[in-house]
Amino acid sequence: MKKRLSALALLLFAMAALPLSIVRCHFSEPAKETTDSAATEAETITTEKPSERTEKQTEKTDKDRETAVSYAASLCDEDFCDEAVRAALILANTNLPFLDGSDYNSDSELKERVEAINNSDSELLWHGEKHFIPCSPLSGGATQTDSDYPYLRSVASPWDCLDEKYGENADCAGVSMRGVNYLCRRGFTAEESLLHYLPDFTIDF
Repeated sequence: MKKRLSALALLLFAMAALPLSIVRCHFSEPAKETTDSAATEAETITTEKPSERTEKQTEKTDKDRETAVSYAASLCDEDFCDEAVRAALILANTNLPFLDGSDYNSDSELKERVEAINNSDSELLWHGEKHFIPCSPLSGGATQTDSDYPYLRSVASPWDCLDEKYGENADCAGVSMRGVNYLCRRGFTAEESLLHYLPDFTIDF
């Protein structure tokens, strides 16, 4: 009897240690914030005074805005919902200091959509600083760590396997853009979707 109990305990321990990434399509979506966690949310989101926000907006030149719009459009697909496009714009604002000003996408319709949604200068910060955030169309079920980006964490993205473009061996460090679109289509905000992939970051409005 003792042997059976020991074997059962060992089996339960082994099952608990299995990585989440092996559970592909059997998943639950990330829980949304509850009213009780409003204080926590307030702590993790950096706010600015109106005067500070205006100053930041004026610092961005027309060329910067063109680059941000172009880069955000390059992260999107035609079927992205508006909230996912807004998430792409937040990523573009964050990555702007690391971009070379190229025209990242020639799709005029996507650029027009980004420009129509371009009502935010929100950025993602890691310990109060900007860092380049890599983005991929899809992950293989979880994002990966990368020595070039030590500030990123591996997180589960099992809904990627529901996408028609899914590939089991897809490399993705940072953000899965089609994963963001999946979450946004199910009622998550751009900020909530991005913070799922970037749990150590905060949103600077």
